Amino acid sequence: MTSFGGIERSPQRRWSVGRCCLQSQEDHVALRRSSLVLAVVGVLLIAAAALIRFVAVPSMTKLPTEIDSESTYTGSLQSFDPSKFALGDGVAFTVARHVDVEHVDGDVAVITTVAETQRPDGNSTSSHTYAISRVDYTQRPAPEGFEVEDQKGAMTFSLPMNPDPDGNALYYTVTREPIPLEHVGDSVLEGRDVFELRGDRTAPIVDPEVLTPAQAGIAAMAGVGDGSVLPKQILGILAGFLPPEQAQPLTAALATQPDLVPVVLTADTTIEMDVDTRFGTPLRTVQDQTTVLNMKAGDELIPLLDLSRAVVSTDNASVANAASKLSSSETMLDIVAGWLPLLLTAIGVVLIVVGIARRGRPAPTTPPAGEADGASGDVLESTGPGT
Repeated sequence: MTSFGGIERSPQRRWSVGRCCLQSQEDHVALRRSSLVLAVVGVLLIAAAALIRFVAVPSMTKLPTEIDSESTYTGSLQSFDPSKFALGDGVAFTVARHVDVEHVDGDVAVITTVAETQRPDGNSTSSHTYAISRVDYTQRPAPEGFEVEDQKGAMTFSLPMNPDPDGNALYYTVTREPIPLEHVGDSVLEGRDVFELRGDRTAPIVDPEVLTPAQAGIAAMAGVGDGSVLPKQILGILAGFLPPEQAQPLTAALATQPDLVPVVLTADTTIEMDVDTRFGTPLRTVQDQTTVLNMKAGDELIPLLDLSRAVVSTDNASVANAASKLSSSETMLDIVAGWLPLLLTAIGVVLIVVGIARRGRPAPTTPPAGEADGASGDVLESTGPGT
């Protein structure tokens, strides 16, 4: 035992006090380090939220490099019946439409749409290739080495996400012209909010896959030409079977026509579409197309006969399947684009605040003489004058 200034100090107690101070300093250093770790983790979480919102989400909304898009359409086809001199009874047919991504070059995709038609008189397949933006599905120049169809700036299979319901058009492959679409209303289909769009247009048929067999039928009926002309005599006979309002302009025009009169096939088409308001995907499409044989008199087309009429619409199973997929995609997108970044940001901010608060605590100081020793619990006592 030693004394100094009237205070006796035990070596053991001095060691205990020193050990207590050293331990407190080490604890404080550890606290500051853990606070720094918390702040760093918080910053990383906020950065991750930003990456998800501004990098991952835009990538999720792009057209993927592989897609599984298939729809089935059912309808009825009426063909010209010579015995009735009018369209005959309708026969059922189906169309299976697939959309495949053939090639991706950055944000440009080359896609092919394939329509497989099954009819009682035989099956057929039609395919068309386009170059579109993976971001908003609009037309883009084709990558080098690829030949695509000019879609005239119109939609081929989908509008972009969150579409504007006005000012749209559908590219129609039969005429290779766009059909302007008018926004006529809003509704709900299979639980999805949809824009109701409608359009109609009459234009010459130019798609070889449709035009060639039709012209072959005309040539077989006329016994001459390639289907782009009809004998004047046949048209004169035809005028006798037409209603007066049709026969009169035809007879007047025939007077100045050559022996082989040019004829043109047109498609009179009406389109109705229900387009998802969030994703721009058509859930249901109804198409009514009448193929008309016209006589060409200068720049004027004079309708002669309706050769066929096809009315087709997306079947209910395809509508339900597409709506279900969109609902699942919407749920996932809402989580990734909204809730997940918000949660990560909130946790990150809390960790940063906690880390700053913990790091700002004052460092421990050495207890003065006469105060409790936190390590040993002893009290340094004054014993009066020592000897």
